Amino acid sequence: MAKFFLKMKHWQLFLLLYSAYIIFMIYWISQIGKSMHSFFQNGTEPNTDHLVQSMLSFFPLLLSIGLIFFFYLFTLLRALHDAQPVELRKGLKFPIFCLGFTVIYIMIINAFSMYIFTNTTHPEDMFNAIHPQAFIIMVPCHFFCIFSMLYVLYKLAKLLKTVEMQREAQGEDFLGEFFLFWMHPIGVWFLQPRINKIFEDKKQGIIE
Repeated sequence: MAKFFLKMKHWQLFLLLYSAYIIFMIYWISQIGKSMHSFFQNGTEPNTDHLVQSMLSFFPLLLSIGLIFFFYLFTLLRALHDAQPVELRKGLKFPIFCLGFTVIYIMIINAFSMYIFTNTTHPEDMFNAIHPQAFIIMVPCHFFCIFSMLYVLYKLAKLLKTVEMQREAQGEDFLGEFFLFWMHPIGVWFLQPRINKIFEDKKQGIIE
């Protein structure tokens, strides 16, 4: 499975990770547009139930692709770590913990959101369904999730540049790579060819 991700071309990876999201957003925006058009033309109230059902119908597919994306990041972390010079290899426990925490937290929040959407009908009911004490847990977890994801992207950017330079990369060396990982739908077109080259060179013995 790891080789599958490492050998994929940029356009293949883009289609795998983002095509469903693009289709969903186009469909979602078109449905909102139809509802707004009906409201302004006929005074008909927007059919929020239909919009919610549309979102729920896409949810399993989007969740599956999200899990594939996180597995891709995990694969890349381990592969780039192993492609470094031996003397530069450090533990991956913390970045893997950060990635795992992010996956679990996002799955819990999404499951909770879907539960609220399917069991409430009015916006005020959605807020009332969240117990005030839950925010005491959710807020720090949310901020740690943001930190965790940014740290994983930072680690990936540093590993990529370290492997390419065959020496430990410093902050200014991989700033561009960090932003490319952060904006991955755009960055994939620039990062994946470099990743392909690294592991092709490794296969040919050009890098250890």
